[in-house]
Amino acid sequence: MRTPALIPVGIVFPALLSACQSGASCSDMPFGRAAAVTRIEIRANDGTLPARQISDPARIERILNFAKARKAGWYSPWYGVPAGPVHVEFWRETRFVADFSAGKSFFEAQGCGYFLIRAASSREVGEYLDLLGTKYEFK
Repeated sequence: MRTPALIPVGIVFPALLSACQSGASCSDMPFGRAAAVTRIEIRANDGTLPARQISDPARIERILNFAKARKAGWYSPWYGVPAGPVHVEFWRETRFVADFSAGKSFFEAQGCGYFLIRAASSREVGEYLDLLGTKYEFK
């Protein structure tokens, strides 16, 4: 009877860990190519903000331009992606187009088949919340 070949843990574990650490990165985020968005839906995942919509085309364009200016730097951290408590979805009529949510020091969105984050300064997050017309106290 043959003894099964054993692959040294010293080779397999670092390779798996490296794959998890590097996670997914994505430079082709859906909000980067979003067009004809007719409404934006905003809510807080913790229920502290009333759900609201923005349908003014000029405001939608400003918010979308903010997101599009941040197409680079998205990744999936090895520890998992935190959900941005201020959840924002872009819609074209009844069709979901993209999302771009905010956390205390990051943005979170779906891209390239993953949930991803991008580091953000408190100034960036504040600017985004101002564009949304939303005040939120991050915990």
